[in-house]
Amino acid sequence: MAFDPFLLRAQSLIHAGLFDDARKIYDNLIQERGETAELRYSISFLEQKLGNRKKAIKILKALTAEFPTNNDYLYDLAFTQLLDGKIGAAEKICQGLIAQSTDNPSLYIKSRRLLGQILLVRQKYQERFLLCKELIELDPSNLDLRQDYGIALKDIKLYAEAVNEFAVILEKNPEHEEAIVLSAIAHQDNGNHLEAIKFFDMIKAEEENDLNIAFRQCHSYLQLSRHEDAYSLLMKLPKSAKKMAPYWLNLGNIMNARKKTGEAIKCFRRGRKLTQKDYILDNNLALALVTVGRIDEAVRVFKSAIKGATGTSSLPAIYSNALFCFQYWPKITAQKLSKMHLEYETLIGAPAILPQKYDNDRSRDRPLRIGYISDDLVNHPVGFFVSSVIIRHDRSAVESFCYSSKIYEDFITYKIKSNAHHWRRIVGLGPDEVKAIVQRDKIDILVDLSGHTAGNHLKMMSEKPVPVQATWAGYVGTTGMKAMDWLIADRFHVPPELEYLHREKIWRMPHGYICFDPSTAMLPVSPLPALSNGFVTFCSFNNPNKLNEGILNVWAEILLRVPNSRLRLRYGSLGEPYQFKRVAKVFIDRGIDPARLQIENGGDGTSMYRAYQQCDIALDTSPYSGGLTTCEALWLGLPVVTFPGERFASRHSFSHVSNAGLTETIANSWENYVDIAVNLAEDIPHLTEIRGSLRAMIASSPLCDADLFVRDLESGFRHMWHDWLDGR
Repeated sequence: MAFDPFLLRAQSLIHAGLFDDARKIYDNLIQERGETAELRYSISFLEQKLGNRKKAIKILKALTAEFPTNNDYLYDLAFTQLLDGKIGAAEKICQGLIAQSTDNPSLYIKSRRLLGQILLVRQKYQERFLLCKELIELDPSNLDLRQDYGIALKDIKLYAEAVNEFAVILEKNPEHEEAIVLSAIAHQDNGNHLEAIKFFDMIKAEEENDLNIAFRQCHSYLQLSRHEDAYSLLMKLPKSAKKMAPYWLNLGNIMNARKKTGEAIKCFRRGRKLTQKDYILDNNLALALVTVGRIDEAVRVFKSAIKGATGTSSLPAIYSNALFCFQYWPKITAQKLSKMHLEYETLIGAPAILPQKYDNDRSRDRPLRIGYISDDLVNHPVGFFVSSVIIRHDRSAVESFCYSSKIYEDFITYKIKSNAHHWRRIVGLGPDEVKAIVQRDKIDILVDLSGHTAGNHLKMMSEKPVPVQATWAGYVGTTGMKAMDWLIADRFHVPPELEYLHREKIWRMPHGYICFDPSTAMLPVSPLPALSNGFVTFCSFNNPNKLNEGILNVWAEILLRVPNSRLRLRYGSLGEPYQFKRVAKVFIDRGIDPARLQIENGGDGTSMYRAYQQCDIALDTSPYSGGLTTCEALWLGLPVVTFPGERFASRHSFSHVSNAGLTETIANSWENYVDIAVNLAEDIPHLTEIRGSLRAMIASSPLCDADLFVRDLESGFRHMWHDWLDGR
């Protein structure tokens, strides 16, 4: 068969996709020679390529019945059965071939490779890895075996090792298309999108018709904030791409990046119609719904996402997203929310027994090696808070290490990098790799600055790589993890009666749990706008996530009780028609003229501060209170009315206002909240007095005393270290 020119020609046509031409050759040969075994075998190959697997299997079964010792027929029958989903039958033949190939190395390797494919279909990744490792040791120069081994490494999440295997293939054959694609996928799965894009860009033009590869490339562009490149790639795809869910997933992500949340929601919904229970689409749709404050709906979709992701590697991230979403949900109790956090460890497979031995220097009073790990060491509230600390650390008492997983850097990053003892960029590294770096640095106390927000490192921290771990500033309460020793808080966020809601031990800062650096908000305090306007302007420049129907109704009540007053809302895409309609409807339904509402998109920091200069009273949100937003409002002379609840997230403004000394704006009920706002609006002389004195009051308070804050924080670190040394 191998030397028959007609059969060789037909096989070449099949490989080229010219199936009709190959069929003509076979028809002519049947007329001339009859249905010989060689010809029937060749026809089975054609039927397999055409997708007619049952026809191919029928032919091959007949051949193996006639020629039971022909290994080629047996192998192809097993291979075709595997393609047709008859895994058990394929494995039985495969095991038989292996048993009789002890003196035939070529058949042994070939049959073992096929067994590896069967293990892959059965999702027995570890077994397949061991099999592929055995084969590569038998024939290290075989690029097909090396490719199999690289895929097996990727499947058990050893991405760096997988990339190395594909690199060996590319070193010997730089145009090996499969190795290029696999390298891109391995880098992407490992979170290293910069490297992934390098390989995606190497894929030849004719390979762009592979839509799954195009969708992956689009995803990496988005992760690198190359939104226009992602959009351009999607727009070049054929119309058939729109019939696939990943098209709408990527387009929805692009719309999100463009702050067109309403369009993003439409895209995600369209994608969901094309597939059954896609947990990634559910997750992204839920996040978009949170962004526009539709929390009830987001909760329902998150529950679907969690159910769909059960048993996958995506579940921990989706569950973290859901936990963060539930922080905005008024309908969940603090107790239920706490219980949900405790369930997180089970989902990520946290070790039951944590490490007890560390080789850190156990001296009590030596300089401590403090690590700060975050995806937000940029122009972000966490970046602001941390930069203030890093600058002021006593370098004789603390050696600081910063671990950043953010893909980009900015002026805040530079500020932190310039003042930290050590800067570690951990972009694209997996949990095991980050763990190794942290342990190599011999960190004494690792400070988590993310909690359950995006890009967190809780999976790595669940294995307790260092003696002491604490969570601070990046999240709103407990992580739910036994591996997290401490939650850095204050007496306002976690009074003794609320400790039970948190798994960690509580370290209470003597004043506030963060310190506000006003250097970025240096605009002067303006005269009270109500004096010239003739009406009072209330405001809230909080994230729309926090603008639930309950708090909007409270504000509507305030507007009804203060005739001619105005409400100004400002943030991100809040002025988008989709958002405006949702928010304005609550007030219109209460009979409030929409002309009294000013709902607008946000801008840069300076424009926001100027907007504060045009407002009189700030209104806090609930159940997720304002943080940095509240500090900025206070600094620009606006009293902030707040009502703290039991949740950590609901007590930010309570803490900041208390530390600033303006306790008269702290309510003990929603009725009291409304009364405080109304009384302030009706007492213009008192409001004017607050406007004139608030900045000086704050500037001299613990809220803005960064040096005091850092000394207190360092004292806390020393206490945590001694607590560990003493085995408490």
